Amino acid sequence: MRKNSKTITLISGILAFTLILSINPHSSAINESSHTVIGALYINDIAAPNGVQISLLFPNETLTSTTYSWDNGYNYAISFEDHDSQTGIFSVYYHETNFTPIDNLTVTIQTDIAEYHIDLHTILTINQPPYQPNNPHPTDGLVNVFVNEPLSWTGGDPDNDTVTYDVYFGASSPPPKVFNNQLLTTYHPGILSFSTHYYWQIIAWDS
Repeated sequence: MRKNSKTITLISGILAFTLILSINPHSSAINESSHTVIGALYINDIAAPNGVQISLLFPNETLTSTTYSWDNGYNYAISFEDHDSQTGIFSVYYHETNFTPIDNLTVTIQTDIAEYHIDLHTILTINQPPYQPNNPHPTDGLVNVFVNEPLSWTGGDPDNDTVTYDVYFGASSPPPKVFNNQLLTTYHPGILSFSTHYYWQIIAWDS
């Protein structure tokens, strides 16, 4: 029996961002034109996953960084030269959309300050897609399967939304849909034929 997994969902809604700005007035630059904006990005009070893009937009240059694994209380840093007396605007790129913070949208660079500590807090109100169906049983390419073997998989949703599954099953590829919007992560196809290749696919939907 063979498996093909795919996830389809709709994403809608908005992100709301809150920035907490803390600048140490006693921090002085070794090189007065060198600066770093460093901090942590949180999504719903949880540290953002790796790879979320954070941008700082100056009048003549856009600086970007992506979040990385937790390091001494920080998960992003943007280092640059010059831009003294210029104001940069923060932007976060997440779920293929650019979002602007709702508080403390900017930071103004001062010559005598080398490092700015800025934590970004986001409230995620968009609908995240359900987890891709995984851990299929029977596994791909398995032979000598029982004729009454049920199908099973794991699923779920990062927002804890209700997830339903469309089940495709049959001896042709691609297999036909045999069940629509079921809640269970198992399916019983009935008694199977001997010496036959079967194909199956699960598509997950959330609300």
